[in-house]
Amino acid sequence: MKKAVILKKKRNIKPYVTPAMLRNVAAAMLPLYRALAHHDKFAQLWSKYVRKADLTRLLKLLRIAAPSASKESLSVNGIGYFVSFMQPAPVYLFMNGTAIPPGKVQFYYEKSAVQKISAAVLPLYSKLAKSRCFANAFARAVRRNDRAIMNRIVRGVVKSQALKSVSIENAGIVLKFKFPNSKYEYEHMLLCELVQRKKPKA
Repeated sequence: MKKAVILKKKRNIKPYVTPAMLRNVAAAMLPLYRALAHHDKFAQLWSKYVRKADLTRLLKLLRIAAPSASKESLSVNGIGYFVSFMQPAPVYLFMNGTAIPPGKVQFYYEKSAVQKISAAVLPLYSKLAKSRCFANAFARAVRRNDRAIMNRIVRGVVKSQALKSVSIENAGIVLKFKFPNSKYEYEHMLLCELVQRKKPKA
């Protein structure tokens, strides 16, 4: 797992997302979403450890399901998980995860919701990982901040009726899901986190 970094958003810097970056992250995360969507016991444990904010056990599960993703930085806050992939300069992290928006509830995470979201986004990650043309179109829509095109791209492969909105944020996307039997909205994120490395001690 990568060394800790200090997250520090800088609004005057616009990260540049590339098709290669998207394909690499999608390929690394795809096995996790397969496991969450198709293996009930795995999804149950994953959700339990997210609620408990148990990073150690969550990382063990990630190593089993998605060894490549487990080499990156994993974080958890009781209402979601985040896998952050270090990218070349300009230095920032490209983050992927699913969480309840902060300020709504604490230590709450539903197995059924994460299973349904994982199943819904599987075709998106499969296309990003396997299709250079699709990744090119996705990256172009992000860079141009073309919300209409991005909405069509995402909804062309994510067919869930629970998908309420698609937005472009932080050189990436946020998909908002709301299920009829769930109290809370969930956000699935694939976006940039600007960071500043820790300065060495003098």
